[in-house]
Amino acid sequence: MIWLGFLATLILAAISVAAAVVVLWSGWRAYRGELEPGFKVSPPGPRSISLSLLGVAIPIVLIAVFTIYLAVMLLRVGFNAL
Repeated sequence: MIWLGFLATLILAAISVAAAVVVLWSGWRAYRGELEPGFKVSPPGPRSISLSLLGVAIPIVLIAVFTIYLAVMLLRVGFNAL
């Protein structure tokens, strides 16, 4: 029964890492597809660019970091159960 729980935590950790990768990938696509072309059409000032990047980059990076942290904690729980 312990092995079943261990296997479940491994699967959940893998899903968490996959979710982090998807978040980073979709954030990169949003930046390249939506923000960057808008900057080329009408060049904004440095303050506007930095606020736009912070508004997009910080939430994406935080979500990815906390999702990877979740995966690490799941692995710690799984290995401690053995």
